[in-house]
Amino acid sequence: MEDREIVALFLRREETALAEAGKKYGKALYAVAQRLLRNREDSREVVGDALLDAWNSIPPHQPEDLKSYLVCLARRGAVDRLRRSHRAKRGCGQAELSMEELAECLPEGVSAEQTAEDREAAQLLAQVLNRYLAGLSPTARQVFVSRYFYADSIPVIASNFRMSREAVRSMLYRTRKGLRNFLEKEGIPL
Repeated sequence: MEDREIVALFLRREETALAEAGKKYGKALYAVAQRLLRNREDSREVVGDALLDAWNSIPPHQPEDLKSYLVCLARRGAVDRLRRSHRAKRGCGQAELSMEELAECLPEGVSAEQTAEDREAAQLLAQVLNRYLAGLSPTARQVFVSRYFYADSIPVIASNFRMSREAVRSMLYRTRKGLRNFLEKEGIPL
């Protein structure tokens, strides 16, 4: 079933929308949650919660890219679950570590989690971030998204892109530094 048909089911409040979205994107949502949580049961619950969040948010939202929308909901749910759990090694440290790395590029006094919750700030930051990422090479963009959206570890990224770990670290550092400069040029206070 096409995404627009699934969104139409959500808009008409037909419960089959949940089943169709789960059938089409359940594995992708589970993979995102599992990368962060490293727990099968919690990951399954996050998938269910993400689908329920979609049910509760469509309408009024009408996502153009259903997969991205659902992945964002699953990722947000997994991060929230990590925050609540207060475990010493959240997601084997990757989610927390990637957020710490990215924090140097965010406006002062705003955490990555707060930005995700503040719709207006999130929209502005997303627009600026998309413009910045559009100017990167495809590899740099994919490495950035792998690290800071999917919370992949450096070794996993190195393996996926057939790069050395040091090359990945260096690329991420240069990308973060470039993002910081870009944000400053766009007038976003850091």
